[in-house]
Amino acid sequence: MRRLAPAITRVAGALLVASGAYLILYWLPTLRGEAVPDSGLSRFSGSFSSELSEFFAAHSGEFAAGLAALVALGIGVIALERRRRQGTPLA
Repeated sequence: MRRLAPAITRVAGALLVASGAYLILYWLPTLRGEAVPDSGLSRFSGSFSSELSEFFAAHSGEFAAGLAALVALGIGVIALERRRRQGTPLA
């Protein structure tokens, strides 16, 4: 896990920079005083948001099952890591 920490922090930083840039570009027309922001970015984000909403509405069961599987996997990894640190044999 410690070997992944530098990569995870870099990825998190890149996501923060990307989301900040997106927010600036999305709100820039409004901040400049345009009455109705009609940029390509606002049209793209609106259509992308509606497509995602429709996708998750149609696949909510699969999405919930996938999230539950990820949580179970995370709990299993944590349990195995704790056992390994305590020196307890697995079986």
